[in-house]
Amino acid sequence: MLKILTYNAGLLKIGLFGRTLVEPAPFVNERFARLAPALLSSGADIIALQEVYDRSHQTQLINDLFGIYPYHAVSPTRRWRHFGAALMIFSKYPMVDVQYLLFDHVPFDERLFVDKGIIIATINTDVFGPIRLANTHNTSGGALHDPEGVFTSRVRDNQYRQIFAALDHDPSMKRFAVGDFNASPEVMPKNYQELLSHGYTDAWASCHSVTNDSTWDPKNELNAHGPHRLTSAQRMDHIFSKNGSGSAIWAIDARIVLNDRCVSVPGGGRVTISDHYGLIVGLETDDGTIHGKIN
Repeated sequence: MLKILTYNAGLLKIGLFGRTLVEPAPFVNERFARLAPALLSSGADIIALQEVYDRSHQTQLINDLFGIYPYHAVSPTRRWRHFGAALMIFSKYPMVDVQYLLFDHVPFDERLFVDKGIIIATINTDVFGPIRLANTHNTSGGALHDPEGVFTSRVRDNQYRQIFAALDHDPSMKRFAVGDFNASPEVMPKNYQELLSHGYTDAWASCHSVTNDSTWDPKNELNAHGPHRLTSAQRMDHIFSKNGSGSAIWAIDARIVLNDRCVSVPGGGRVTISDHYGLIVGLETDDGTIHGKIN
């Protein structure tokens, strides 16, 4: 079985002269201190992270996870930018090819502060052989556009098409698109149908008859007073798969994880590690026989 975890770590923090100017989800330092232990205990074979912006955070995670995840890929930060796309992939298995692509369509104000794109890796797994995996974080609309509005929906559709065009360049390989897609079947059904229109299977939906469990909850303490507090609870973090040549892919277990309040914060109280929750999926590539469950 191959276990894949996707998790938006929610670690954006912009400061100037020692003052915090932008911190959509508070307590970045306290939450980051609990991130590596949580990932190490996840049992995942491959971890896809979004919103790890600070290069010191990236370096520390690489060092902290190296014993179990010796292979990693990080989206680059361009020389003139303070923040890159903040995407990371960690793997127990070797990565033989890594590519990074910027999205062609990004809201103007969002483009000013961060890069948006995808990081794609070929990973030599022992269960599936070589696979192609794309880690992404699609637009939420920036500061000027409604995350659930028509403009943002159109931008996301264009970003999705770019993801799948890059992944499907080699149709012989088993392919996975994972990350924070900022769309769900309940809240943004048009975007969600665009995701499915490329022939990929939603691993969560294939394992659950009820598909509206949330990986994003505006009532979470980290979101209740933030810029996205008026958005809808939804399952916007996904793992999609597509068969290559040979045997098929079967999702046999899918769980929402990393949703416990395990971080103590100043002033008392406890919060979750991120403003999102994680999604871990167990997959097989045979005749569909269930060999195990995620522990």
